[in-house]
Amino acid sequence: QLNQDKIIQMNEEATHYSNMANQIESDIQKANRLEKEYLLANARTYLKDKTALIDSILKDIGELQELAHDTKTRDTTAALGAAMSEYQQATTEIVGAIEGRDFDSEEIIPRMNSSMRESETRIVELLKLRDMRLAKEHENTMQSSAELARNFYTVIGLVVSLICLMLSLVGRNIIRSMGSATTIADSIANGAFDNDIKITSNDETGQLLRSLKSMQTNLDKSIRKERRTANISNRIKQALDNTTNNIMLANKDDQVIYINNAMQAYLEKADADFRANLPEANHDETIGNSIDKFFTDPAHKEEVIDSSDKNLVFDFQLGPRPLRVTTSPVYNENNDHIGTVLEWLDRTRET
Repeated sequence: QLNQDKIIQMNEEATHYSNMANQIESDIQKANRLEKEYLLANARTYLKDKTALIDSILKDIGELQELAHDTKTRDTTAALGAAMSEYQQATTEIVGAIEGRDFDSEEIIPRMNSSMRESETRIVELLKLRDMRLAKEHENTMQSSAELARNFYTVIGLVVSLICLMLSLVGRNIIRSMGSATTIADSIANGAFDNDIKITSNDETGQLLRSLKSMQTNLDKSIRKERRTANISNRIKQALDNTTNNIMLANKDDQVIYINNAMQAYLEKADADFRANLPEANHDETIGNSIDKFFTDPAHKEEVIDSSDKNLVFDFQLGPRPLRVTTSPVYNENNDHIGTVLEWLDRTRET
């Protein structure tokens, strides 16, 4: 379980690292485009956008460096930061030169191009280092799991051998019975739960066989139930991921734990309106947000929290977008409230 948790944590860290690196790479390409637009049009708006973008890139690089786990990755990230700083300096110089009408393109533009190429190269190197580290950590974890499995079966073998040695002292009949129990235990350990266990006595051997039979039955029921639950959960997730409705799922504490692909695309599409009208919500990390932060009306917020076990419909305005949010409670098999489903409908076209 610890190894599985470690793999999940590594994947989450790698995903976050990749998202940041991809964002930096995208912003670098955008800065390159803004540079060309400024040089062609000499428009101050391009310069302002590019300056803000470079500052954002340098900030992201600093955060990316904090995620580095080894010296080489830190050095490569530092080199990326140095290249972007050089690019920023060259940009400042070329703007001053153009506005002062003293423009030596043969000296400044090659510096800009060189620093841009250096930045792109360092981003590629960082992604490769990330993949190498993830592969190495995954290999180490798998080796650890294999070693644990070998130790487990070694202990099982020693226990079985000890039991056989003890039974050799009490007669052939018990030895045969315990041999049968050992075979059944090995079969259960290998995943077979259809063993025919016959109980012919009430002594210690009979009690052991009875316990093995009970264990076999319980394990079979438990594994079948877990498989059914896993299959159902997988089908539900696939259905939600592929539906065109904007779906959000919150837990019993009203924290967002899932959004489907359509909802993710809508949040990206309406990002500016959400940021302008719902500043309390963390739009970069939707998962983990409280659902009350997605409502502009304080009365709606209070009703969402106090009436999480009811079906509710809210209509409100998000900037130019008229929205309708329908909330429905979710219950488990014991009728305990475990969460809330929210369906978002943009009624702009309808209205």
